[in-house]
Amino acid sequence: MTQDTEILKYNLFLDARPSSGFTAGYGIYQPSYGQLDIKPETDFFINLPLYQTHEIYEYVDVDIDETIEPIPRQEVNPYYLEYMFFDDVVRNKINNGAELSSTQLNYIRTVRFDVSFLNDQELTAWFDAQGKNELPWTTLLGETVTIYDIEKAQLNLINIVGKAEFLNITINR
Repeated sequence: MTQDTEILKYNLFLDARPSSGFTAGYGIYQPSYGQLDIKPETDFFINLPLYQTHEIYEYVDVDIDETIEPIPRQEVNPYYLEYMFFDDVVRNKINNGAELSSTQLNYIRTVRFDVSFLNDQELTAWFDAQGKNELPWTTLLGETVTIYDIEKAQLNLINIVGKAEFLNITINR
């Protein structure tokens, strides 16, 4: 945006008249019905012209970059599909508190002393509202706790992480 040195000035005139009937001590005369009121009869609109200028320094370079960027991908062994590894899998990992088992809730109580006094329902609600957003946690001993550590507390075969841990399969995370 550039600033123009010419400044356009607009004056708006209101017919304000003294009146003891209003708390401000004056009223605005409404010509359409010949009485005083607190507010003007209509809103005021002022057109403000805005200008934008561009300077082109040089043209855009349209050459194609021939560099190939390899994308690291997780490779899936086709035998996993053939042996129905994924057939009973429901989710990747624990996503909310309702999916936590009592063993996993007890594990959370051992690593998070600030919530160890909560019952299962309160701990589940805390995990949904706050706990999963704070992951990874750091324990008092300086250890880091991730969602995968909670998952390992009790392996659940409907989670990919739990099933892979049970079958000793490495998953790139």
